[in-house]
Amino acid sequence: MKRPEISVIVPIFNVEQYLSRCIESILLQSFYDFELLLIDDGSFDNSGKICDEYAEKDDRIRVFHKENGGVSSARNVGLCNAQGNWVCFVDGDDSIEKAYLSILFVENLKESSLVIMNYLDDLNVKDIQLSGKEMVKYFIESKLIRGTGPYCKLFNNRILKYNTIIFNTHVHMGEDGLFLLQYLYCIDNMIVLENRKVYNYIQHPGSLSTKYYTFESEYECFQLWHRYLCQFVEKYGEVFENVEVVAWKSRVDEAFLRSVQALSRHRPRYKFMRVLHLLEAIPKEHTDNFGFYYETNLLRRKLSRFLIKKRWFVMYWLYSKLDFLYNMKYGKI
Repeated sequence: MKRPEISVIVPIFNVEQYLSRCIESILLQSFYDFELLLIDDGSFDNSGKICDEYAEKDDRIRVFHKENGGVSSARNVGLCNAQGNWVCFVDGDDSIEKAYLSILFVENLKESSLVIMNYLDDLNVKDIQLSGKEMVKYFIESKLIRGTGPYCKLFNNRILKYNTIIFNTHVHMGEDGLFLLQYLYCIDNMIVLENRKVYNYIQHPGSLSTKYYTFESEYECFQLWHRYLCQFVEKYGEVFENVEVVAWKSRVDEAFLRSVQALSRHRPRYKFMRVLHLLEAIPKEHTDNFGFYYETNLLRRKLSRFLIKKRWFVMYWLYSKLDFLYNMKYGKI
């Protein structure tokens, strides 16, 4: 049996009101040579039933039902079962325009290991094919690193499987970026496409960007971002004069700030002495780098940066709690 060109992986959890639109948008693609993997991550609404009904109508669909383990776990089930030469991801509450797959499946695809289509409205990039040092430099300097979501990308399935690249199920924020960085480290060429506005992303209230996990989970995410990004930047030698500076200015600073903020924003709340113990255990090198390289125009974040750099943790914790309560009261979080 011929392998499909593309495996479309859709992680699904309690999205019955959006799911039919998502599936229909994929089945109506002008590019036909694909398989659709629907991963039901233990939904307790009608999402699983909807998946099964569509699978009975179209033999390109395969459905996998599993216990709830989170979006990374669901995507990994898809990766393990993907038979296509290429892999792409669509979230179960999003939808895609008819030309989405045909745009990603570019003519010179065989000459590249990755296709990235920009989806950020405030980022101006043009169609370009890159390799080696130019790939690393462009990815950082164009700010394309801000668009690390798994959608609007086409990954080579052989590279994924050979290097055992999967989503980290222990990290709950930024895991898609870590996945991308691991993949980038294993390749030496990619194709970048300008924003075609063919992926319809649904932003929900209370999204992951405003949800905080444990300090341990958030700090692990920061450490992995730091390690993988440094490895990627260093891959081709002296592309940048100071790897550490580039890393901290390219998302590592935000990951570090989130980990520290988790101590005042996670529920259940951390006890005060536990907070101090965790903060004081952070290496001085990290607080120094955050103080030097974190850029912000917000006064309240400038104050956080100053207190963290000085390692005045009692004052930082008190300020962070007050800041959080204020923003909660006025609906800013």
